[in-house]
Amino acid sequence: MSWHLARARRLHLSEIAPRMAHAVARSLRRPPAAGSQSGRLVPDVDVDPAAVAWAQQVRRDAEHAERTWQPAWDRPSWTLDLLRLGVDPKDLWIHGRLQHLALLAHADPAAPGPVADALHWLSRHPVGRGVHWASTLEVAVRLVSLATLAQIRPCQALRDAIAAHAGWLIHSPSLGSSARNHRVAELAALAVAARALPDSPATSQWLSHGAQLPSVLARQLHPDGVGVEQSTHYLAFVVEWALLARQLGVAGLDPLLQPAIVFLRTLVDGSGVAVSLGDDDGGQVLPTGPSERYVGSVAGAGAALLGQPAPLGWRPDLLSAWLGADRSRPPEEPASMHFVEGGLTVLRRGGTVAVLDHGPVGEPDLSAHGHADACGLWLHLPSGPLVVGRGTGRYTAAPAHRTFHRSVAAHPTLSLDAPAPSVPHDHPFLWRRRTTARSLAEADPLHRAVAEIAWGGGIVHQRQVWLEPERLVWTDQVRGSGAHVLTVQIPLAPGLALTRAGAAYEVGRGDQVLATVHPDPRCATRVITGGPKPGVGWHSPRYGHWVAASTLLLTVRSELPITLRTVVRIR
Repeated sequence: MSWHLARARRLHLSEIAPRMAHAVARSLRRPPAAGSQSGRLVPDVDVDPAAVAWAQQVRRDAEHAERTWQPAWDRPSWTLDLLRLGVDPKDLWIHGRLQHLALLAHADPAAPGPVADALHWLSRHPVGRGVHWASTLEVAVRLVSLATLAQIRPCQALRDAIAAHAGWLIHSPSLGSSARNHRVAELAALAVAARALPDSPATSQWLSHGAQLPSVLARQLHPDGVGVEQSTHYLAFVVEWALLARQLGVAGLDPLLQPAIVFLRTLVDGSGVAVSLGDDDGGQVLPTGPSERYVGSVAGAGAALLGQPAPLGWRPDLLSAWLGADRSRPPEEPASMHFVEGGLTVLRRGGTVAVLDHGPVGEPDLSAHGHADACGLWLHLPSGPLVVGRGTGRYTAAPAHRTFHRSVAAHPTLSLDAPAPSVPHDHPFLWRRRTTARSLAEADPLHRAVAEIAWGGGIVHQRQVWLEPERLVWTDQVRGSGAHVLTVQIPLAPGLALTRAGAAYEVGRGDQVLATVHPDPRCATRVITGGPKPGVGWHSPRYGHWVAASTLLLTVRSELPITLRTVVRIR
């Protein structure tokens, strides 16, 4: 009950009446009539063998996952409390998106198995019943998969399913403060339905809804292109939806996409991997298979379509082929940029990327996908990530993990023994307290950034950062009074090892030394790898998975004010 009350407090008054009417109307819905002929959607290119292997594994795992949820199949989807089921629904939604079947059909169009499996799945999960219909985001992604299957192996049953999914999106829209990326998905998916079923009686209705996408997308973006949800992945996700809708003829998206693509390009390092901020649930729109370079892939496709330089490390792939974005300008090293509204400064030199966070926790209403990462400092070398956050973990069914992964302790910032600026709620998408950081300087030719945030007890933390040739330098100035314990947290990417070298620590992969960390000499140092879960010794590289990783902690007890200086020399 406390969760529901906390969520209700976040509702706008204007959305209460529509939500009540929406709840009453749900039980009266019927699937719409089927459509007819389909238009071209699927690119004529080969599928990466690694993506095929992933799809085959998901196919093998699907039956076990379905048995886990069988008791919830026959209940109306709107009666399911997804946060109280005791199992994370995303484990099952991976299979219910049917992306693995669409990808297998794309890889081998002559094989009847993927379509047969999809039809069997549809027969077991009627419209509006069970967990697979409880999120319209899942319905939208599944519609794209069904349209893909219908393009490869046309049949009336698939066309009926596409029409039924589009009808559900029309009559079950995401509302008010819960809309966000879900509403973008719903509207873009309706544009897909219109392309897949151009002769359906409902096509004009789908198109009229799809035309709302520019105004909805605008609410997902700050004017400088940063996503309001303060999540790198969710920004790429809504951009992918918008790029797909753009390909299908939805107008008015380019002015919104241009700054978003610029921002995403600045986050991509020399290896093609983007700095990861906020939540990342691994979701993708098109059936292309998972990739650690997903954000860079979306940025590359968008840059090609909008005439921008390609991100570093990008090359045409299956996603760009889907979107018709195989031609691009040569890659360029982006300049250091200060994103005022989004609250991030990105410093760049020669493929090295450093990001300082001085923005809000997330979007204004819920901050559902933001993290307590103010004054956090991420570092990617040209070869890949070095200093990172600890990932996402899970949203539900693991409350302790969810709390940790959103907390200050999981991020490359400074913590101290005072009330934290932002504290997660027990509800996985709400907060007990949120405090916004602020920037004190724009990015300049010296590659400098400054941010500060207020802690409890009258304490203020200010972090200044300089990206210089072959080194990153930052200072942590903590103002206030009294004696306090301060800890500079440096979480490393998985696969990296820390080795003591005198007063410094070498960071390496195998026999290669990538960087050397020089702590402030007043700090005691400690390295944590593995250990208790959840904790700084574990990293979540993808949703629902953890691997051991090293974190360097630099701790000092001191009277305030104090300024600590840390240097990372880049090899």
